[in-house]
Amino acid sequence: MKVALRADAGPSEGVGHVMRMLALAGGFAADEVRLLCGPTGIPWLERLLASSGIERVPVREATLGRDELRAVGADVVVVDSYRIPSDDVSDLYDSGFPVTPAPSA
Repeated sequence: MKVALRADAGPSEGVGHVMRMLALAGGFAADEVRLLCGPTGIPWLERLLASSGIERVPVREATLGRDELRAVGADVVVVDSYRIPSDDVSDLYDSGFPVTPAPSA
């Protein structure tokens, strides 16, 4: 199973979304998980992501689409973002794609 973890981080919203996803990614083999995340603008977080061993797939801000998920071969997506409109998540779910919100802290 391939798991896509979709998260955002930035100076105004913080890093919690991405940090939760990194913790979640630790429960999967490296070849089973992809982190879909745009630029964070936070140098230390960029270094952490680069050294994490998790494949990072750059995405456009505030997007969640089937094309992105197909491109990484995802079977399921976990979403943790304030930027992605809830209608986009609902549309993806309604289309039959397995999607779930990230676990809360």
